[in-house]
This record gives sequence, structure tokens and C-alpha cells, in this order.
Amino acid sequence: MNHFSVNGNEVTLPESSDQSQMVFEQLMNRIQKEFVNDLSLISSISVDGKQISIDEETAMAKRPLSEIERVEVLTAHPRELAQETLQTLIPYVSQLKQLSEAIGERLWSGEDIQSEFKSLIEGLEVVADSIASAKHILRIGQNPTTEILEKDLASLLKDLFETMQTSGEETLAFKVEILRRHLPMNLEDWAASGIPALIRSRDS
Repeated sequence: MNHFSVNGNEVTLPESSDQSQMVFEQLMNRIQKEFVNDLSLISSISVDGKQISIDEETAMAKRPLSEIERVEVLTAHPRELAQETLQTLIPYVSQLKQLSEAIGERLWSGEDIQSEFKSLIEGLEVVADSIASAKHILRIGQNPTTEILEKDLASLLKDLFETMQTSGEETLAFKVEILRRHLPMNLEDWAASGIPALIRSRDS
């Protein structure tokens, strides 16, 4: 690896580091140790000019540094990242709304929805975790708008999980109603008012 930079500043690896033996995971561990703290979190990692995702970072863990030309890391204050996360959640929940509606249609048609349903649940978990993390970092107190939406979403997910374990025409109709109507309405409200309310919030 010829170039390693953090926030645009070139960083030299210790002379004792044998890059022919080092792998990408070891470099990431060093970054976590030296550059991540209460006031600084990693916002992006680029390898040879391409920004990588968390999954790609994991897949590259055992890749030798000798096979990599350049690694660029950007850090940011946790509050900045939390605000950015909330901004990116708005289009994301809109995508989940469309996915929920599509799953409901497929379920009503008698099609297998297991794969898509799993993706929907995982996406909703990402949203819930991201909102909880952002509220903690931004020190957002009670917010009537989001409290109602959070309780509604938790109730809908509980109903979905319970009905997915049962069968019958009435149960099918209830599941489809949740997926095509109630869950999309909740997600639409998150995008239109819930997340924007969090973005506007100040320390409490």
C-alpha cells in the first residue's frame, strides 16, 4: 500500500509494520484504536478510489495490504454523523414503504414472500436502531410525534410476527392489510413528519 490518509492527511505506518504480512483487518483495527473516540467516528472508507460498505469491509478483512494501492478514511463528529443518518433515513423508509406494499400484493396473490419479508424486517430493524442511536447521540428528549410512531411501528411488527405463525383466510387478510395499508402509512408518516421532527430537535 503506497498511500494511507485520514481526513486528507497522509499517515505513515510504523517502520516496524511489515506490509507484506499485514492484512486490511489489521489496518482497520489500528484506525479504530487511533482515530475513533467520543468526538470522532469513521464516516467513510475508500479503497483504491472506491468507497466501501460495511459488508465490503468485512469481505476484505484478510486481503493483504500489498494488494492495495490507496486507503482513504474520513472521520466526523458523532453529532454530524447522526444528523446525516437521519437525512438518509427519509428516502430509505420510503423504499421500505414500497417494499411493504409490494409484499402485501404478492402475499394476497399467493406468492412466496419469505425472502422479501426477511429484507423488510431487517430494513425496519435498521431504521429502529438508527433512530435510537441518533436520539441518544443528539440527546433528543421526548417527542410526541415520534413516540406515537414508535409505539405504532412496534405494535405493527408484533402483529406481523404473530400472524406469520398462523394461517387461514382471516389471518391472511389481516397480514395483507398490515403490509399494504397500516405499515406503509406508518413509514410514510416517519418520512413526512417523524424523522424531520428529530432533525429539527435540539438538545434537551
